[in-house]
Amino acid sequence: MTINRWYFSILQLLIYVGTFLFWKWYPSRIGFIVGGVVSVSIMSLLLVFAARRKYFVNRVDLCLHLLVIVDIGLESLMYEVLRFAVAMNWMSGEASVGAFDETAAMFHNNHNFYMCALFFAVVIGGHHWFRRESEALQTVDRHI
Repeated sequence: MTINRWYFSILQLLIYVGTFLFWKWYPSRIGFIVGGVVSVSIMSLLLVFAARRKYFVNRVDLCLHLLVIVDIGLESLMYEVLRFAVAMNWMSGEASVGAFDETAAMFHNNHNFYMCALFFAVVIGGHHWFRRESEALQTVDRHI
């Protein structure tokens, strides 16, 4: 296993876990947005770099890696979407925005993201590995 075959997947996994850890350590509205924007930006730039270097074995591989970037983007915006939804109910007298702000510390205050990272690693890494091995076998068969 050479690092050239796995550099983007490993970096993406580290950024994914790092983003959730950042959100756990600095749970705030601005933290969710800034952490998400920075992570999505870095991963998007790395994705373009990896695509130019022909890292991805096929479009499915590219789309699976892109899915991780979309997940981080949606997670970073979810707090604001939920806050807006609560504010809409607050206007009807059913909820308190202040009470929702107090729960910001609990928004990502669990360890479920480790399971998501594991499943992403298994699915994306498994697909990436399987397609690379199949491609290598086809190349060997053509030379024989």
